[in-house]
Amino acid sequence: MEFLEKNFMFNKVKNSTIHQLALSNLNGKVNFSTWDSHSGIGRIDAKNGNILVDVVNRKYLNKVFRNSLPNMFLKIDAEGSELIILKEFFGSKVASSIKFIFIEIDPKFNQSKEVTQLLSQNGFTLTARPSGRGNFDHFYTKV
Repeated sequence: MEFLEKNFMFNKVKNSTIHQLALSNLNGKVNFSTWDSHSGIGRIDAKNGNILVDVVNRKYLNKVFRNSLPNMFLKIDAEGSELIILKEFFGSKVASSIKFIFIEIDPKFNQSKEVTQLLSQNGFTLTARPSGRGNFDHFYTKV
């Protein structure tokens, strides 16, 4: 959280709020696993979680983001929870405000087909796949 706050200050980000929460189909506290070998890897993990985090579902999104601005950008890197997150997100009232989605889709979690179908069903088309990251990074735009 501290790094993100410093990043916001360094880049002079205004009119933004950092929500220290994870989006899921659950609501409450869950175990979350992180790895010492990589600062960007973490996932909800009931058996092996090493920290407790707050998770929220679409009801929270509807409440907190009810006055969302159009053309919002969503970034998802959830280590195998992308499908759950997208289902909750598209089931919320906030979904209509999102214009761009940058998502990491890791084939090892066997969700690539379902994730791309769900994005397509909700009006998103693949705009770019940045090179150098294999099948992982995908940039979608709402048509």
